[in-house]
Amino acid sequence: MPDDRKAEPVTPPGEPPKAAVRPHVVASPHGERVDPYYWLRDDERQDSEVLAYLNAENAYKEQALAPTLPLREKLYGEIIARLKPDDASVPYFKNGYWYATRFEPGKEHPIVVRHRGTPDAPEEIVLDGNERAAAGRAAGRDYYQIGTLEVSLNSEWAAFCEDFVGRRQYELRFKHLPSGRILEDAIVNVESDIAWANDNETVLYVEKDLETLLGLYVKRHRVGQDPRFDPTLFTQSDTSFYTGVDKSKSDRFIFIHMESTVSSEWRYAHADDPALAFTVFLAHERDHEYQIDHLGDRFIIRTNWQARNFRLMEAPIGGRPIARRGATWCRIAMTRSSRISTCSSNSSPCRCARAACRRSAFFRWGSGPPPSSSSRATSPPTPWVFP
Repeated sequence: MPDDRKAEPVTPPGEPPKAAVRPHVVASPHGERVDPYYWLRDDERQDSEVLAYLNAENAYKEQALAPTLPLREKLYGEIIARLKPDDASVPYFKNGYWYATRFEPGKEHPIVVRHRGTPDAPEEIVLDGNERAAAGRAAGRDYYQIGTLEVSLNSEWAAFCEDFVGRRQYELRFKHLPSGRILEDAIVNVESDIAWANDNETVLYVEKDLETLLGLYVKRHRVGQDPRFDPTLFTQSDTSFYTGVDKSKSDRFIFIHMESTVSSEWRYAHADDPALAFTVFLAHERDHEYQIDHLGDRFIIRTNWQARNFRLMEAPIGGRPIARRGATWCRIAMTRSSRISTCSSNSSPCRCARAACRRSAFFRWGSGPPPSSSSRATSPPTPWVFP
């Protein structure tokens, strides 16, 4: 039914605050420009004049939007009512534990938990975001968000990233799970990317540039040591790329990955290697995007090479960078295509001797696996490694 009540008279807000114009010349390799509001830049959030102006803007906003407060509160209530207050994720199993994330009614942040052996075993709290947020507020830090959390291979250490400022300037911390002790030292100004080496002591992370906040420096840290002396394993020189670290689902490899708008590059190192010597999987090329993971004796690749909507391929694990895709990559599946035809080995007929490749030549999207046939190989692929 229409609401026949008369709207309350709206008091127009006063004049909005106006920022002072103070011309400032900004020099660059491509010429100079004048920025009249450069004085509003305050990376440390401590300039009293800038803060006063922002507070005035916020006050004006509250005054201007005051008539909409009942509607905003109503909409917020409707949204909250649709959320399950004690929601929880589906548990997953890793290294002897079942891990999950759950929420408690009336609390804002997730709680990461685990159960040893079976999902019904006693719960162990890996990290309680609500406790961490409360500790931040006690220290005068009103914002809180948990980033990545990764547990070491022996399940004894948790490395986790926290953002206390709302700018994705994370702080990396470590928790000893058997004792529940969180180390006091934190590694500040990092990306929310973590990768444990298999020695259970070494962690790779990405440090941000202090001015641009781009993650540029992949560093190695040993738990308990002073992070000021962490060695740099890789420096990103092309600022059009976002750089991160990850670990394969098999726990066998650590990856450094770089992504730009239209290209990718991945490097890998054995997680058991004390030196963590990285090998380029495939150097970045314009208009080629890909990601990799490890399975058995090969890497599985999601790539848009000759496949606009991406496809899955596989390549052997070799000791040298892969330079010729056609000679080393073999197709597994393609998306949004009516038919997958010839193998990418550039051989006719296909000579890659892989059962998966020959089966994929007859696979139709959405039709399920191809039927058995004596003319098609059904045995597992044999190891196939290029020098």
